[in-house]
Amino acid sequence: MGRFLSQETKLKNRQRRRSYLHPDHARWYGLGLDQRPCVPKLQDTRSVIVGAHPYYYFVKYQADVDKALQELRNREFAAGRYNPVMPFLDFPIDANSPAPGAEHDSIEEAMEASDADGTRSILDLQTIGDEPDFCVACRVSDDRLLDLFGTTQPTREMIDENMEFFEEVERGQGIYMIVYKDGKPSELFFAGYSFD
Repeated sequence: MGRFLSQETKLKNRQRRRSYLHPDHARWYGLGLDQRPCVPKLQDTRSVIVGAHPYYYFVKYQADVDKALQELRNREFAAGRYNPVMPFLDFPIDANSPAPGAEHDSIEEAMEASDADGTRSILDLQTIGDEPDFCVACRVSDDRLLDLFGTTQPTREMIDENMEFFEEVERGQGIYMIVYKDGKPSELFFAGYSFD
């Protein structure tokens, strides 16, 4: 789809995409590598990995974590919230987040179009796994949850206030956690880093 667009259509799409950028990101759009954006909320809580971009999402809890991941990937693809449609996203994503719509025929085509940067979104995580690997989301261990939050049942507020776990996530990899409310699973949290 994207590779058969006229030059005029591509220019209009590029201009439209810029209008969806977070104001901090739009300021840096197209500038040198030393001026690239990062997620402002995370800037104070972790050292920025140069070139990689963090992303994260909360979704309603379901026992089948891989199913939840695939549903999230499909939702974000359909919304067009991925690079290259939207070069930089503003997290967290909510009902008011821009949704320009997909500009590719499939998630695979979008990933190919994003090239070495990756999609800078949940589309980069393809499956759930037991060990860290490229395109894989692994569960944060109970020991690490205790270190981070003092409990194995973190709430959304705890995660929002402490994102130190990003320090251990490598480029192109991701993590997930079960989020609790009143002692019961209420959400799943997915997070990762783009490839570049």
